Amino acid sequence: MMKKNMKQLRLSSLFKPAFLAVVGASEKPGPGLQVIENLQALRFEGEIIPVNPKYEKVLGLKCFPTLTAVKKAGFSVDLVLGSLY
Repeated sequence: MMKKNMKQLRLSSLFKPAFLAVVGASEKPGPGLQVIENLQALRFEGEIIPVNPKYEKVLGLKCFPTLTAVKKAGFSVDLVLGSLY
């Protein structure tokens, strides 16, 4: 029984992440903006963390320059999405 619970716990961060970092987040039209807009439109229940050194905020969300900065701010990111250009 313990193994099943551990598997569920490990998979929950993949299927229902509490913190999701979007690397390459942007205010400009394109994948960096589209990913965040889609997550918001789908009413993603976790916290969206934009990552891009060029922005302080993206769609009103605090933006971090690097994933290291996200970690230093005390966030434990469950899933990272990268936007391709």
